[in-house]
Amino acid sequence: MSSIIDLDSDTCSSDPIEAINYLKEQVIFKISKRNPLYHDIVNMGIEVVKDDGDQIYFKIKSSG
Repeated sequence: MSSIIDLDSDTCSSDPIEAINYLKEQVIFKISKRNPLYHDIVNMGIEVVKDDGDQIYFKIKSSG
């Protein structure tokens, strides 16, 4: 299984979008649906791996 990056974590990055672009093909990301960047990230073209209530786990689509 791929690594999971929690985009809500303070240790992730000061810029979660930058982290996604850098790591997009290597990991599964996790984010809260309440995160201010949630809708921007969904619009990047994601594949939801797991919907866990307030959290989603996702990968970036290879064409995204």
